[in-house]
Amino acid sequence: MIPSFVRHFMACRAVRIWSVYFLYIILAASAFYIFSGVIRWGELAALFTFTYNWDMSFSFSGEKLAWDGFGHLWTISVEQQFYLIFPLIYFLFIHHRATFRGALLILLLSPAIRFAMGFWAHEGGADDGLSAFLVYASTFGHVDAFLFGALLARHQDRILSWEGGEKNIWLAALSVSAVYCLAQILTKAVVLKRQGIAQMQDVVSGILYGQLQEVFVYYLPVLFAAALIVSLLKERRILRPFSWPLVAWI
Repeated sequence: MIPSFVRHFMACRAVRIWSVYFLYIILAASAFYIFSGVIRWGELAALFTFTYNWDMSFSFSGEKLAWDGFGHLWTISVEQQFYLIFPLIYFLFIHHRATFRGALLILLLSPAIRFAMGFWAHEGGADDGLSAFLVYASTFGHVDAFLFGALLARHQDRILSWEGGEKNIWLAALSVSAVYCLAQILTKAVVLKRQGIAQMQDVVSGILYGQLQEVFVYYLPVLFAAALIVSLLKERRILRPFSWPLVAWI
């Protein structure tokens, strides 16, 4: 039985997201059909069922059109899949007293899942670009990102009262980023024999596959986002523009 507060949350998100999302798909598909005479039913089916991230990764509906009108919508699929899966994860692993142990387990599993997905894709014949995109666009590969946000929301009072908590989170974000970037630069210089500016390429952007980039790079935005959220909750002066009515409305 799904708790009532979960059903209420999912209903509110559906009202907020689905109306604009489906309206955009209908209008964009109609306009594209009018001007090109082409309509891709398989692609539309993936969009309407919120499986577009998997469709883009595995091309279930065939080769995509040379048109970017739908390309960004895979993120909505990830979000909707999260709303479906995360309540199950929460009640199985991080409910009540098992919160810390369950959260730690998921945080430890996420890099392993990213590694397994990339390895499986690459061994199956996918090139670096497709392997990287599969990890990038997968729902299961980013459970740790959603988990950080959920834990911040649930335990924000404890976090705000934690002496030095904000400083420690920022320190963790900066330290992890520095270690990751240094390790990747050294790897590209020593292992890949790159020289000069080429050592800086594909460290935090580009095709991030190989040398465990796809496994650890996603900790960087997660930690920085967590630190930023804590600073916002602390109402730091430098972040005051985030509270301006227009910015808040957006």
